[in-house]
Amino acid sequence: MRKIPTSLIIMGLLVVGAVAIIGFTMWSNNQRLADIKLPIEIKEFFDYRCPHCADFYPVIEELKATYGDKVAVTYRQYPFLTTESDLLAYGAIAAEKQGKFLEYHTEVFEVFNAVREGTADISALTPEAVAQTIGLDMTQFATDIQSDEVKQVVEQHIAEGNQLGVTGTPTVFLFDKSIPARDFAKSTATGTDYQPFKDTIKRLIERAEQNK
Repeated sequence: MRKIPTSLIIMGLLVVGAVAIIGFTMWSNNQRLADIKLPIEIKEFFDYRCPHCADFYPVIEELKATYGDKVAVTYRQYPFLTTESDLLAYGAIAAEKQGKFLEYHTEVFEVFNAVREGTADISALTPEAVAQTIGLDMTQFATDIQSDEVKQVVEQHIAEGNQLGVTGTPTVFLFDKSIPARDFAKSTATGTDYQPFKDTIKRLIERAEQNK
């Protein structure tokens, strides 16, 4: 079984600071807090081969399960680590054309984390393998993933990220404002703790409910 390259993991560790690239602190400003309404808008720029994105994936899933329609998550492709990142991003947009983006997104990160844990083979982490698993029309998928239309969507996501100042993944915005690093994650002896981000979302939801 092919293992995730050490260089890829190191790169992922280096880009965790990218979550505060713009430096807005919207929730430290009382006027902005007073204007917060539900749902809490979360926009994530990610790379399907980024270890930190794979670690952050269950955090987003937990928030969606906990708060339901009180949070609204928008996903943006930002492949930059490997050629495989590009292919997986194209596959996601091709899956979206068949109405199964979320199924594809979930499967990719579930498989990636299984590969990292040594319980799945890297061969399962291809667009075609994922598409087959979630039951896509493979003939249509093969056409769409090669199309200029799909590639242009990914390029648009990257251009949007570049315009916003994204330099690494995961980069997260709340209400189109970059979330400060202190409210996103903290390093621990065993990895990255995303409790600060979950606490921030909880506080924003509580404040939004008070603003009703």
